[in-house]
Amino acid sequence: MVILLLALVLLGAALQRLTGMGFALVVGPFVVLLLGPLPGVLLVNVCGALSSLVICWRLRRGIDWRRYALLAPPALVGVALGALVLDELPTAGTEVVVGALVVLGMTVSLLAGRAPSAQGPGAGITAGLLSGAMSVAAGTGGPAVAVYAVASRWDPRSFAATIQPYFVTVASASVVAKLLLTPAALPSLPTTVWVLLGAACLVGIVAGDRLAPYLSVRTMRTVLVVLAYVGGTATLVRGLTGL
Repeated sequence: MVILLLALVLLGAALQRLTGMGFALVVGPFVVLLLGPLPGVLLVNVCGALSSLVICWRLRRGIDWRRYALLAPPALVGVALGALVLDELPTAGTEVVVGALVVLGMTVSLLAGRAPSAQGPGAGITAGLLSGAMSVAAGTGGPAVAVYAVASRWDPRSFAATIQPYFVTVASASVVAKLLLTPAALPSLPTTVWVLLGAACLVGIVAGDRLAPYLSVRTMRTVLVVLAYVGGTATLVRGLTGL
């Protein structure tokens, strides 16, 4: 189990570096299967925050702080609301709703590709709220902001940089909210495994660094769309199977 967990974390960190997201989308569903819903999501939040913190420093010159300021405050509200709802409602029902919204939102964005882009603050606020709620409930806050990125024609390289401090903020808030407001606890893994997980995050980021110069903007946008669909569908299916 430990080897599989390390491999997933390495792959997720590499995708996080390349596209700005992907850690929770790739790692999340499998970690939940290995460790269970509450500890699995918490582990994804912790590792995702670590990866984003390292990537944030490396890509700091490309961060659009105005976009961050638009997304982060409503996301924190979404985290708080999501934690409160999670304490009262079954996780499966929450996952069905957010998964369906992500798939629907991305489909609408792609079908409306020739329509005027969603540049207004309302779209960013909505994406932040939904992303925050999804992060604390399902460990996958990326798909909602990916829908916003596609709908607003956000340059993928700018998105990949800007979304890192955003993920650090949201993932950290999700961990605190779940520990305070829900009966959740970090998985009881040996200290050695935690160290190896941190090392896997760093190795994955280095691998992503090496690959990044070879990917075009179009390729990165395509990967972003695919990951959003994968994450939304995985969240939806996981919720349906848990009903």
